[in-house]
Amino acid sequence: MKINQASRIAKLKKFHLQDHFRVRFLTASDLTNHLNVSLSHAYKLISGQATLTDTQRQILRCTVLGAAPGWPEGWYFENGKLYGPTGRHFSPSDLEHYEFTLQIMRLYELDMKRLVAKVNRLEAELKEIQDSPFKVYVNNQPRPKYVKHLKIVK
Repeated sequence: MKINQASRIAKLKKFHLQDHFRVRFLTASDLTNHLNVSLSHAYKLISGQATLTDTQRQILRCTVLGAAPGWPEGWYFENGKLYGPTGRHFSPSDLEHYEFTLQIMRLYELDMKRLVAKVNRLEAELKEIQDSPFKVYVNNQPRPKYVKHLKIVK
């Protein structure tokens, strides 16, 4: 590509395609290649005189952005790898262990629910103890052998 041609392409008006995570700029010739529309219609799309149909938008999301059809925005394929909304990529070997990972995540989630319930129960008991009129005094020092009672302070 010659330098003059590259600078001319850089100065062209472009179609702005984004999905909240990635942005691509498409020239009129790119739109004609991907959508199979005429060059004049591509210029109308760029200028905003015409709008994309839902099918055309889905085609551009899949072909240009690499988005998987039917998946939430942010998930896309690039260079044979699946990328998530955070930018982390998943290789095929990662996806082989996906089901096992989901099982472990479910177990952790159940454990977390149990722990949260236990913490809430203990916090309620602590609040109940703190709100009672009697205070329990426990000596944390090594206790002598002759002390066998607790002192209750009001």
